[in-house]
Amino acid sequence: MFGNFVIKLLEGKITDATNIEDNCNLFRLNFTQNTAIMTFSIDESEVTNTNLDYCRNKIEEILEDSNSIIYNGHIVFILTTSNQNTLKDSTTKNLKNTLRIMLCMQA
Repeated sequence: MFGNFVIKLLEGKITDATNIEDNCNLFRLNFTQNTAIMTFSIDESEVTNTNLDYCRNKIEEILEDSNSIIYNGHIVFILTTSNQNTLKDSTTKNLKNTLRIMLCMQA
């Protein structure tokens, strides 16, 4: 349900402000706070023993205040925080290490 909403939003298929606001409230998306959209392009052919769902789940564990979907072969995260710094230094470091490990899982 969240994924369908975000995909329609990304593709410009939802334009009614009330519909957008209702869905944002439903999924606890607050664009009046600090919001970031992060997109990860991970070529599944370069990674063995894993897939995009696994990668998304591992990244979601690190980015606690996020919602995500897989869209056109990319992992898209929407992060909303109430403070100025979207990601702490420790979170960024953990994310880099996790991505490095996932991308090195080649045979």
